[in-house]
Amino acid sequence: MSAPLLVNFVGGSKGEWRVESIAVVRGETLPDASYLAVLEGPADIPATAAWALRGVTSTERYVTRAEHEQLVAKQPPLGRAEATFRCPPQ
Repeated sequence: MSAPLLVNFVGGSKGEWRVESIAVVRGETLPDASYLAVLEGPADIPATAAWALRGVTSTERYVTRAEHEQLVAKQPPLGRAEATFRCPPQ
């Protein structure tokens, strides 16, 4: 089993994803950000970032190797050209 992957979701003025809105679910809202960058692995958060959410992947431990291989075979990458919009909030 591979080690968990460190992931930073960074809101700011640069990134691969454009932020259309930020909605409060609970507590204080995040500061406004125009873009979202997804930084995998150990990464320095830019000083100009409005905010950063840090985490790790962890669901790999709940599947067998065969299940993992089936999921990877069907899962398209995030950076593909046709992936231009995220799901609306629930």
